[in-house]
Amino acid sequence: MPDWEKLIEGLKELRSHFNAMAGIASSKQGRANHIESARIIGDAITRLEEQEPRMLGIVEICNLAREEDNIVWCESCPGEIDLCRSGWAEVKECLDPFGRSEIQVFWPGSEVYDTPSKGSYGKTWVCFTKKPSVAQREAIPWN
Repeated sequence: MPDWEKLIEGLKELRSHFNAMAGIASSKQGRANHIESARIIGDAITRLEEQEPRMLGIVEICNLAREEDNIVWCESCPGEIDLCRSGWAEVKECLDPFGRSEIQVFWPGSEVYDTPSKGSYGKTWVCFTKKPSVAQREAIPWN
């Protein structure tokens, strides 16, 4: 599960906690504070859930590949073989035998990974911040 999904789940648990605390608060002010906190958290959850997936640029992918928690949605151009599939994956930077930086795409739950060419990014594969809708995937401007 990507970090933003973990964040939303954590916020939902926190909202439930504040709602529960409002039910047992010993004062009107305490109850009002818990209700207001739950409302603010609910608003944050709504805003996070409404954010649209965004296609990342190759520079962003290269930067993410150097970090921890680098889970993205990878999409393969239909008919191309740079990626074995589309879905959630972890991107990592590695060096090829000649010492050049490469991107590796690791698929969760398997030992399979792909090493797509950086030069083919946007032509045969792309990455998104979140899982795109069918319409968004169909609208990818494959170059």
